[in-house]
Amino acid sequence: MTFPLFDLAGLMGFNMDIAYSDVSAKYFTRDMTFMANPVELARHSNFLFVTLAASTVSRHIDSKPVIEALGPEGVLINISRASNIDEDALLDALEP
Repeated sequence: MTFPLFDLAGLMGFNMDIAYSDVSAKYFTRDMTFMANPVELARHSNFLFVTLAASTVSRHIDSKPVIEALGPEGVLINISRASNIDEDALLDALEP
């Protein structure tokens, strides 16, 4: 999962631990933690923001393993395209 890295100043002001996932670590993220894959990132997160472009590569990037790693108390915030979320896995996680 990625976050718009240029837009993080507001969250950093709350002393939040900010982590991100991408193809590789970015040089301009000195105060952020790079995590190699979305499952690892979700396991580390209380809030998971999805902000990447929709493509065949990103389709369902937030899959059942990611949603399970986020856990029942985690919050998934998708401001990208719906195709990046596995809706069936999300609905399964939301059912009691």
